[in-house]
Amino acid sequence: MRPIGLKAGDILLYRSSGSWKSIGTWITLGQWRGTPGEALEYAHVALCFDETQACEMNPPCSRLMPLDGENWDNIDVYRLDVKGICPFDNQRVLDAFHASVRSNLGEGYNYGRIASLLGLGVLARIGLGGVSRWILSKNNPNSSSHREICSTWGEDRIEDSLRVLDPEFNLLPDLGTDQASPADFPRSPWVKRYA
Repeated sequence: MRPIGLKAGDILLYRSSGSWKSIGTWITLGQWRGTPGEALEYAHVALCFDETQACEMNPPCSRLMPLDGENWDNIDVYRLDVKGICPFDNQRVLDAFHASVRSNLGEGYNYGRIASLLGLGVLARIGLGGVSRWILSKNNPNSSSHREICSTWGEDRIEDSLRVLDPEFNLLPDLGTDQASPADFPRSPWVKRYA
């Protein structure tokens, strides 16, 4: 059942199905840096755009999608909590979030990054990046050449928003230069479980 009171900026973490046939499972394993129990924890991250839509980076590109029809039994919802408040209640933060999302819709998914995470760097070097660009140019003429994966795209949209209040805001301060994964979001000091 869909949680009541979802807000823009809420973080939707999709649990992995655990099936070895699922692409999400392989992506999760490719991004995993934690303990074995965390290996199949989350396969995907999206953000609530408003009460009816979410925004996400999902092959082949970043997009808005309706929240209706989601399998809420398979989604954990987290909310930003900075010093006891939800920063997305601030109109400047909300406006910055919507602007950041809108200006980054159609951005292409980085298949090569996933291949590298899975230890298949050789495939990226022999043309997976080219296949990705072909798909993007064929289906997404407005996509940029800067390609992301779901976790880094979501992290960037949140940080773009919060930096209108704090130019140094870092959602995942313990991550260093590592690529964000969906399972990193609950570890942020600014993220709390909502539903």
